Amino acid sequence: MAENLDFIRKLPDSLLLEIISLLSYKEATRTSILSKRWRHILPTSATIVLNERNGTIPTHFFAEFKRTRLTKTNQESHIDMLSLTLTKPQDFVNDITNCIAFSKEGNAKVILLDFSSPTWGENDVVDDYVGFEAKFDLPFCVYGLKSLETLKLFSCNFDASMLKSFVSLKHLSLGWIELSASSVKDLVENCVSLESLSMKRCWNIGFIEIKGQGLRLESLNIDKCNIVRGWINIEAPNIRLFKYSGEFCTFEFNSTQRIEEVVLDFGIQSELGEVGPLLFETFREFYAAKILTVCSFVLQAIVSREEPLGLKPRLAVKHLILKTALHENELYGVRFFLNSCPLLETLTIDINPAKRIFEEYEPPFSEPWTKALPLYKCLVKSLKVVEVKGFKGSQNQVSLLIYFITYGRVLKKLDINVSKEVVLGESPEIYIQKAQILQTLNKASPSLQISIF
Repeated sequence: MAENLDFIRKLPDSLLLEIISLLSYKEATRTSILSKRWRHILPTSATIVLNERNGTIPTHFFAEFKRTRLTKTNQESHIDMLSLTLTKPQDFVNDITNCIAFSKEGNAKVILLDFSSPTWGENDVVDDYVGFEAKFDLPFCVYGLKSLETLKLFSCNFDASMLKSFVSLKHLSLGWIELSASSVKDLVENCVSLESLSMKRCWNIGFIEIKGQGLRLESLNIDKCNIVRGWINIEAPNIRLFKYSGEFCTFEFNSTQRIEEVVLDFGIQSELGEVGPLLFETFREFYAAKILTVCSFVLQAIVSREEPLGLKPRLAVKHLILKTALHENELYGVRFFLNSCPLLETLTIDINPAKRIFEEYEPPFSEPWTKALPLYKCLVKSLKVVEVKGFKGSQNQVSLLIYFITYGRVLKKLDINVSKEVVLGESPEIYIQKAQILQTLNKASPSLQISIF
């Protein structure tokens, strides 16, 4: 009778492997009681996953791994992915090394090692990074894994000069480690197939210089790294996506004709400074980008008395995303980008009142931002969609939307997503009422639809 209930034995090995690959290792081993064939097929599962943050106990995981994997040999064993997430790798050095060695034997394509602590805040300001030192070194046995395409090393040291042995490596993600400028340079030069590089909360990087013959890099993400000299030099003719979050840096870019998307977030910058001219030159480097995301700092800093209220030559941006509080200090910056993006088709205004507003800000002009507001080319020719997130109906929010409604000649959609917050006695119901008033205005575009969510 029990044999009749074991329907799993009727399934082909290929299907069982596909099912098991969708399960975490803990779930897969737990369900092995369902069938003898399940227990037999488990050692060939293509995915090994330990995530301490999801409740898996490393001691139990490694004991089960040793019992089901290392004690059984299977010539057909193949590993697609190894993913280990735990906070005290120093307590399991041999176990982790065994997992990595096993994955190498299985010609793994993906290895993800995250030994960072969940207590390390994403936005914490750290001066010396004492206590953040990596407690684990990438084992020598993994170098030379020719099948490896994706590698993630968080709080895990490595030898940059040895990365050249990863001839198929396309995606590299580094985080919470100390990096030298020479290490960054070496890894880019040595990983000849590299297409995407991400660096998160790495520290003591003197500067970042990324260039080389035949560089294939298409995506670069630098997230809150400690760049001592504040200088980034990129020469990557194939780069499509550039994302930067951190303190303000001087950027030097060459060969950016193919760039498609740029995200700049200087939200952790503590001082406004006089960086307007430097920002001016930075955006000139990104003239070809079609999607651009800028932060509140950029909106406050980019306009100065010395610079015109717009870039020349103009940007090729078609989708502009503003991370803003729509504070008075930011509104000349909003005008700057409307003027600089004559091909703009979609404008997203992501309102967050928690954005840092600098008290030392001085308006570049004496008249208010709304006075003699020009009719920018994008409003006449191209702007079709405006999306607003976090609408509360403040004076600046309403004034800006009135401008789009009354002058946006080709505008087709205005989507207003009201805030869920209750502030100073005003609730989402009141925000909706304010938004509904906008629906009654005369529209420059007869096809404009105003939706409130």
